Amino acid sequence: MKLAAPVLIAMLTLPAWAQTKPELAFYAAHACAAGTAGAQTDLEDGETLCLDSQPVFGGSAITAVSSDVDKETGQETAIVTMGQSGSTLLYAFTYANAGRKMAIVLDGKLVSAPFISGPNGAGQVTVHGLSHAQIAALIARYQGKTP
Repeated sequence: MKLAAPVLIAMLTLPAWAQTKPELAFYAAHACAAGTAGAQTDLEDGETLCLDSQPVFGGSAITAVSSDVDKETGQETAIVTMGQSGSTLLYAFTYANAGRKMAIVLDGKLVSAPFISGPNGAGQVTVHGLSHAQIAALIARYQGKTP
């Protein structure tokens, strides 16, 4: 019982989103007018985007998350790895949507909207725009998951 109090205190001091399993999802996105229902702003370039109603993939398609540092900007990034079915969805989606944006959403909030330059057959996506705490929470969620 002596250990229970410090653990409870530690949990209570975490932000609410860190006490739950963060939900990462990938959506098709297109430019739309500000004020459109469901529209979100890409913080990187200020473009207003509308997301499709359902994600292309997320949750169970993700098998691992790791931390990395962008060599150009020095910013911490998350490397999201997909399992076989997620990799297939990622390839098909990026093949069909080259020249468009893919919205990356954490707990319902747009965090990144990278331009799709072509098919992604690697089964991995680098996610910018996350804080260190958000990346740590994602790593904890997917730790020990196997493809």
